[in-house]
Amino acid sequence: MTLNGHPNGHVNGHANAANGSHQPSLPVDVFTVPWSYRGSYISLSTLAGDCGLLTPNIDVAFVSQYKPYGAPCFVLRPEVVPLPQPSGFHTTPSPVTYRATPQKLEWLHHGEPVAEATFGNDRIVRMRGTIAMSFDTDMEKLRSYIYEPPKPSQQARDVVEWSSIGLMPFRFVALRGKLSTIGATTYENGRITVSPTDGEWELLIHERNPTEGGVYGETIDQWAERVSSVSFDQSVDSMKKAFEAYAAGMCPWSKGRVDPLDLLACYVMWTSTARAEGFVETEAVLMSKLWMNKVWSWDNCFNALALAAHEDHLQGSIDNLLLPFTHQLPDGRIPDAMMYNEITWDFTKPPIYGWTLERLLEIRPEITKTQLKTIYDKVGKFTDMWLIHRRVEGSELSFYAHGNDSGWDNSTSFDGEKLVVNADLASHLILQTDVLSRLSKRLGLGEEAKWDAERERLIEALIRELWDGENFRVKSARTGATRKSTSLLQYVPLTAARFLPKEIVDKMIADLQGFLTQWGLATEPLESKEYDSDGYWRGPIWAPSTIILESGVREAGYTEFADDLKKRFFKLCVKGGFAENYDAITGEGHRDLSHTWSSSIYLVMRREAALQGLN
Repeated sequence: MTLNGHPNGHVNGHANAANGSHQPSLPVDVFTVPWSYRGSYISLSTLAGDCGLLTPNIDVAFVSQYKPYGAPCFVLRPEVVPLPQPSGFHTTPSPVTYRATPQKLEWLHHGEPVAEATFGNDRIVRMRGTIAMSFDTDMEKLRSYIYEPPKPSQQARDVVEWSSIGLMPFRFVALRGKLSTIGATTYENGRITVSPTDGEWELLIHERNPTEGGVYGETIDQWAERVSSVSFDQSVDSMKKAFEAYAAGMCPWSKGRVDPLDLLACYVMWTSTARAEGFVETEAVLMSKLWMNKVWSWDNCFNALALAAHEDHLQGSIDNLLLPFTHQLPDGRIPDAMMYNEITWDFTKPPIYGWTLERLLEIRPEITKTQLKTIYDKVGKFTDMWLIHRRVEGSELSFYAHGNDSGWDNSTSFDGEKLVVNADLASHLILQTDVLSRLSKRLGLGEEAKWDAERERLIEALIRELWDGENFRVKSARTGATRKSTSLLQYVPLTAARFLPKEIVDKMIADLQGFLTQWGLATEPLESKEYDSDGYWRGPIWAPSTIILESGVREAGYTEFADDLKKRFFKLCVKGGFAENYDAITGEGHRDLSHTWSSSIYLVMRREAALQGLN
């Protein structure tokens, strides 16, 4: 067996194109981007757990996405030097480095590959190597159990079972080589080791699934023979082709050769996609498989828009858009977030579905009336929830129960009191009622008058209740008292610019200059005493706020300013990758460094830039 490699390099959008007509392989940095497979709940990366705190960020961890923020099942280390007895995840420096492409992950010693992995499918990781590989568990991080079943015959393959409460179990099957364990049948730190025979080993790691089906009565050896009838190299090639076809479809402007940064954006989307399972009733783009492994009920809107550009993914786009509505309550509320085994109801998310639908219909005007009727019914019910159940006496406008409801969790707009009436919510509802009116007309439902009346009421109340002649103020839902906020959130009404007086729009446009850095719009002015460079919504630049404000500036007729914001965002992605958010001064990525709303928004804006003739 020969372990072939690819050129070294981290993922930063600057991979060199190879000679020839083939798409060059994208280098993947497993320290920042989880290596996975479309549809899989398995990923490999050096970080796992909330904020990546469950792993030392040294060895590549084998991570299950069946638990919130990811569960590191074991870490992998080639035994190029002898290992001490198992004591949990290694904290000593690794003797190897890593090299990855979308189709293959390699462990290198002195620059030469000693082990490599690929996916056989969304439930099978295939590995092979020339030096023994250890898989170490850590009981403090995840309680698990290793079981080494007796062989039915001397000729049978070595098999080891791994399990943990709440996760799908894994079965290790040696195609070549020998499996051994330390700490099997005890709840102690353990180790599974695969060792070579005749200089090589090859391994299948299979995520078991009782609903998966299969051949009744099939032995493990028969199963292994069937699976391995497709060779390791064929699996690599199949994975490569699957990703390249996906990327080409996601980037129709690329004309067959996808730009490296576009390719990275596509990979972040592809590797973060999970199959329909549990509470997730359709294939879904998770926010990340690094640790933000859920679908939040406004993040999904941006992913849906990116998917819509793919000729074959219109239904997938609609599925991702409507995913939160599969658990919509009778009053119209949708959950804050969801994943395989969890739905969170402590908050909800803002009504930006009108804003999203305008863009979705521009990208895919051929959406059928049947699809539109489904969308109309669900979004209409969600809109009524805000208009009926989130209003108090003395205000015509709806209120947030918490900053998390807005998506801008800890924005300074929510300092002091969480239950507030705010201009961003009113503007979202203005757009949403307007879109619902147009959909009603298109579908012949006769409900235009209802939505038109709500839209006009909201426009009048937004100005009367919150505009003070200089700014949109924040209003207490309890007392009616108003106060000024320095947050960028107060400028979201620009998305409804066509419904607002010109003097209000022009004043907001002028004030945006106070938020502008070389990378884009900070969420808090740099001179604000509340500014925090890594303060979540109190300073950093975010992809969602960027695309929403860029669309508002464009809506207001300030095309050059909008183009400039778009170009700054592209430059930011070159600098900071596709992180959850970015330092407004340095452009460095913060928090989860492989976040799909940044990659999807980048792809949406790249499509727009191509249509607008922007370089």
